[in-house]
Amino acid sequence: MCALEVEERNNFPNGISLILSTYIVKADLALKTLVSAARESFKYQKLIIATGSTILKLSNFGVQGADSKKIFYLREINDTAMIVEALKANKMQRP
Repeated sequence: MCALEVEERNNFPNGISLILSTYIVKADLALKTLVSAARESFKYQKLIIATGSTILKLSNFGVQGADSKKIFYLREINDTAMIVEALKANKMQRP
């Protein structure tokens, strides 16, 4: 599994951390922990795996429901604000 190599670390509002260029060799989903090739351990609450590349939208493939407000595309750091707000709204709706 390849994630991001630690070249640069940025902390953004809303508790989001961006760790670039790290090669992840192990993911323990139960413990919410990732381990890098350098044996560095990363704990997380929510995990987003961003593979980079050109954005491909579901609508490009004729997928029904591709225009849903529950589908997000993460291309730029500013896109995280919409995702965070949706997560907060979803959390408030749960009993």
